Amino acid sequence: MSFANAGVPVTLIETGEEQLKLGMGIMQKNWEATAARGGIPADAPAKRMALINGVVGIENVGEADLVIEAVFETMAIKKEVFGKLDQYAKPGAVLASNTSLLNIDEIAKSTKRPQDVLGMHFFSPANVMKLCVIVRAGKTEGTLWSGPCSSRARSRKCRLSSASATVLWATACWPSAASRPRSSCSKARCRSRSTLS
Repeated sequence: MSFANAGVPVTLIETGEEQLKLGMGIMQKNWEATAARGGIPADAPAKRMALINGVVGIENVGEADLVIEAVFETMAIKKEVFGKLDQYAKPGAVLASNTSLLNIDEIAKSTKRPQDVLGMHFFSPANVMKLCVIVRAGKTEGTLWSGPCSSRARSRKCRLSSASATVLWATACWPSAASRPRSSCSKARCRSRSTLS
């Protein structure tokens, strides 16, 4: 939903037809509810759904430039998925995990291209919370970032599996200038980057 909201085409890969139908239906309902209350234009749900190609089978990952895995938060499952991504994804594709807890280095070891693996943790719900933490493999464990992201989540902490990360603000979501990192822009639709160590 986050990528379709930005106009980026997405291939959504599921393990079965039933799960795929459920996921596509949830997205449709979410956008229709937002349109009903005036949050997006009435024709936006259909336009955004048209950007999402729902398929079954991980072999459909072959043409993707960026792959974001979002399976259960279990290392064994993550490693199994990344082993398959290594097999089917094209050379140079970025292989990202949405994990917020598991070690990115360990996940990367299940591929023959650990340099292409990173963590890409979206804050929930991803289509609303415009904050994404990028974690590079090859570092040590630690707490990367702690701070408010919205009036509803003022003390949220993000513990990830690396001591170095790049935090991307799609919008300036900090509630006050005093709490905003020095490197982020105060403009409402700013895109800025900060490297934390």
